[in-house]
Amino acid sequence: MSYQACKRYIAAVTQYFVTTTGNVCATELDAFTKGAEFGVPCHKVVIFVDEAAKDLEINVWAGIVNQTWADKVHGVFLFGDDKQLKPTNTSSKKNDRYNAFSDRLDISLPCRLVRQGFPHFRLLEQRRMNAAIAAFPNRAFYDGLLRDGPKALRPLEPVMLGLHAVLKGILQKKLCNNIITNEHVRLAWIEIVARREYRNDSAYVDKHTSEFFEKVYPDLLGYFKQPQQEGKTVEGHMMIICAYKEALLRYCTKRDELLKRDASLTLADMPRILTVEASQGEESTMVVLDGSFQFGDAIGFMDDKGRCNVALTRAKEVLWVLGGRMGMKVKGEHRSYSARTLLEMFERGERDPHGNVLNGITRYKVLPG
Repeated sequence: MSYQACKRYIAAVTQYFVTTTGNVCATELDAFTKGAEFGVPCHKVVIFVDEAAKDLEINVWAGIVNQTWADKVHGVFLFGDDKQLKPTNTSSKKNDRYNAFSDRLDISLPCRLVRQGFPHFRLLEQRRMNAAIAAFPNRAFYDGLLRDGPKALRPLEPVMLGLHAVLKGILQKKLCNNIITNEHVRLAWIEIVARREYRNDSAYVDKHTSEFFEKVYPDLLGYFKQPQQEGKTVEGHMMIICAYKEALLRYCTKRDELLKRDASLTLADMPRILTVEASQGEESTMVVLDGSFQFGDAIGFMDDKGRCNVALTRAKEVLWVLGGRMGMKVKGEHRSYSARTLLEMFERGERDPHGNVLNGITRYKVLPG
């Protein structure tokens, strides 16, 4: 009883609460608006909902019209990006269709309000990604309307001292033996020809996982173990994004094997491993994207603008994509959206004397063995 009373008191005198839309009915929030019993009456409540564009409308409303404070709400601010993930709609859309209006569940509350003319503001200056990484998503998803903030033009070396040389060494000595120019380290397509397999209808490419942990990870771990990088970790600066759960499980399995084999390693020495959905709202200095790509006509779950956008915009300084040759049998406008998008990543922009694409992604073919 004493614990509950103390908790209610702390909640009552607190000015700010951070919670999920699924926990708005928690007892702590009930006490938050009933502070009068402790001499701290609650007169007004302002609701801020982050990532509102990817949540079902009913979930967003749950935080606004909660019976505990509905009469005290004096303002609502919804934050989100309608160019990224849509709300998760689990309604059947095939033969057994039980909801004739299920398509409406794809529309989030902020998107619906914008369509109806409610006041809104679009933030057009991006400050997360380096300009080289932001250029393609800006063209493909934002119609070229984004502008880069001052930090987006910084070279890599001052941001992470020595990382540029490590990445260049990985590409040039361990992966492809190509001559790597300084401009093409940030944004790279690592071409790994292998077999795409399935388990439980979920795709994966085992060679993607092995190539990463055998050829990329060791040098990055060595970089962060240097004395001059004290306070910085692989976990804090690197993320692997997987398009499929089965691919994610294989990365996690390999990570756990390394942790068991070497007692000196901890989770801080390992990259974060997330699905595309879990990565929205996250960011990292370096991102390795494994979409289990091998063929341009078999994109699978990545055949969605929102998913592509999220996957390609988590990296702040370096983005490497693991994939195959991406050959396509289907031509022209008959290709899927993502197939056309990925093809543009190779073909867009001018080429330098070595054939590398400027202002686009550079393709490196991994040597066998």
